[in-house]
Amino acid sequence: MGDKSAVWYGAIVRGDAPVSIGAHSQITDKAILGGNTTIGSNVFVGMRASIAGATVKDGAVIGMAATVGEGATIGEGAYVAPGAVVPPGATVAAGKVVAGAPASELRAVSEDEAASLTRSMQAYSQLSVFHVLETRKDWMEVEQDKRDRKWREDRSEDADAALGLLEKNPRAQVW
Repeated sequence: MGDKSAVWYGAIVRGDAPVSIGAHSQITDKAILGGNTTIGSNVFVGMRASIAGATVKDGAVIGMAATVGEGATIGEGAYVAPGAVVPPGATVAAGKVVAGAPASELRAVSEDEAASLTRSMQAYSQLSVFHVLETRKDWMEVEQDKRDRKWREDRSEDADAALGLLEKNPRAQVW
């Protein structure tokens, strides 16, 4: 599994044959990756998607509940629409949008769509890093966070200004 990639809740990565996941890729909730599957870098696999023994190249998006059959290849920057079924052995060309069952090519991914997908992947990657940091906290850190949130909710901005408290540091003391 590559750097800063994430396998989210309920996702299954089968161990009966090799599975490779590139950097910054996101395997979201309840997705299933079968053996002999290769996922490139910056790939998004939507919730409940299923990929069995296929290759998904860099920057591709597999939509929610889509199915990618054994031996299929999804090209770089391609978009498999939610619910689409890519048959075994099929190839989706780089930068193309496919939909349907069986999946058929609709059009090319536009520049705006590609930019939007890139921003979405960056946001998901940042969220996964934040999530790791949050779930590593021990009980004392969680309780301190609760107290900090309560303190921030109860304070008055007018009172803070009068006391000279620094907004950038919620634990700042009056000096």
